Amino acid sequence: MIALSATDDEIRDQIDSLKAIWTRVFVVHMSPSLAIRLFTKANEAELMGEESVWITTDSLTNLLDTMHPSEIDLMQGVVGVRPYVRKTRKNVEFLRRWKKRFHEDYPDIDARIRANCL
Repeated sequence: MIALSATDDEIRDQIDSLKAIWTRVFVVHMSPSLAIRLFTKANEAELMGEESVWITTDSLTNLLDTMHPSEIDLMQGVVGVRPYVRKTRKNVEFLRRWKKRFHEDYPDIDARIRANCL
């Protein structure tokens, strides 16, 4: 468990303790800003190689579109889980209405939202 307020040294300490155990499958469920720092330290500690599996939950995976390419590069080889939302007429129509309403209320914000984010 890594606190949102964790320092880089605390993250590095957690990474070092992960290296000391035999488990090599890690599930990451945290904010993008903290995940970037975690993956930076994991890369520095060479814990992102072939012997480790990193899985991000949908809370992080859904936000990949908002991340900078250099941040995404840190996650090379990470598996992301994202829920599947079937494309039905009802879902498509709801999303269309939502985007229209959002644009009316917030014309200066580009609403790049998918059905699984609602």
